[in-house]
Amino acid sequence: MSAVPASESEVAECIQRCFAVVEQCECCLDDCGAEKSDHDLSTCRDVADLATLCARLLARDSPRAPGVARECLNACKECLEACDHCDAECCQECVSLLEECIESCEACC
Repeated sequence: MSAVPASESEVAECIQRCFAVVEQCECCLDDCGAEKSDHDLSTCRDVADLATLCARLLARDSPRAPGVARECLNACKECLEACDHCDAECCQECVSLLEECIESCEACC
């Protein structure tokens, strides 16, 4: 977690990456949701919801944004672990976007 406040460009990048993860998680749920465990499906949905909320709170500079960014970060890590074990193209794209989102969320926590 960062002890130095995130810069405007780091926040903007985090917002962009959060929305990219939301879009990819939704696609992943549509494309291979039937093949995922209930736990993995729940985690993927949580990431989509948390990343949306994180981006919205960051955009308005809410004092709650760092706490939600930490929760988003944790959910992204869990989702990354699940998607990393799947060979589907959508899951591999999700892995890449989750890694980027994790990096950005760490800067905003």
